[in-house]
Formats: sequence, C-alpha cells, structure tokens
Amino acid sequence: MLDGHWWSDVARRSDRVGWVMRLELASAAWLVVLGIVPIVAIAVTGIVTGTIPEGAERGYLAHGPDYPAFTSLSAGLLVPALALVAAWVLALPLPLKDPVGPHRLELGALCALGTAVAATASALDVREPSVFALAGAAAAVIFFLTLLLYIVRSVLGWLRLVPRSWRAERAPRRRRR
Repeated sequence: MLDGHWWSDVARRSDRVGWVMRLELASAAWLVVLGIVPIVAIAVTGIVTGTIPEGAERGYLAHGPDYPAFTSLSAGLLVPALALVAAWVLALPLPLKDPVGPHRLELGALCALGTAVAATASALDVREPSVFALAGAAAAVIFFLTLLLYIVRSVLGWLRLVPRSWRAERAPRRRRR
C-alpha cells in the first residue's frame, strides 16, 4: 500500500537519516498527544466549568481550588525531549540536505515548540510540586538546550567550521548570458 510513495522509502531506511526522521516524527506525535492535547483539554475544561481563576491571578496558567482539574502529564514530555537529543547526536555529522528527509530548521522548530509546550505543561503542574512537575520543567530545559545545540551546529556549518562531508554545499550559481 505504501509502495511508490516517498514515505515508503523513508520508512525503509536503516541509516542515520532514517533514524533522525523516525525520532522527529515520534517526537512530534508525542508532543501533540501528551503535550498540546492535555493543555487544550485543561483550558477548555476550565472555560466550560468556569473554574479558571479571576482577579489578580487570572488566566489559564493560574491556579485555583478547582483549576486545573487534572494534571497535564508534563513528565511524559521527557521522552520526546530525549528523543530529540538522540536525533541531534545522530544528525551531527549529516548535512541534512535531502529534500525528503529532515532538516535542522524542522528539528530546531520542534525543539522550540517542545520548550513552549513543556514549560506550559510544567506551569500547570506546579499546583502540587512533585517529581512529575520537576520532570516537566526538566523536559523544557532539555528541549531548550537541544534547540541551542541545533543552532550552534547550523552556524558552524554556515561558517564552514565543520568537515566538508558534514556541510550542505550550495549548488554553484549559473551565470546569466
């Protein structure tokens, strides 16, 4: 059923680029399922039940006696954070210039999204400080540090301070006649 499509080629890869792409896809799916969906559910539940605190501490990140109604599962965000660290390690020597495969910009954007989602989920979980709330904060820090690593690797590539085999060489310019 998948034969003949670009994703069938990517799904069959066993090299580094294939693993980076699998880790990127798994991290994105995990961020949506255990990151964004619970945050939206908490906000919608608070709006529907009218339990979002008002006054000086208002907003969906505030805490009240009945808000948030449940935890945001921020500790589960350690998994995609560590997966993106593994993707960074695997992608370090790769130029990532394949038009179908992953790019550092995508991976960096996913790290930025992960930082925002993990920080928000962690803020929602601090009503009852525990190891799980700290794990969410740790996930936000790991996402942010991984984003910095992607930026540093990209800048080093642009400045040509990495080996030639690591760089994505631009196509030579054609002269106009």
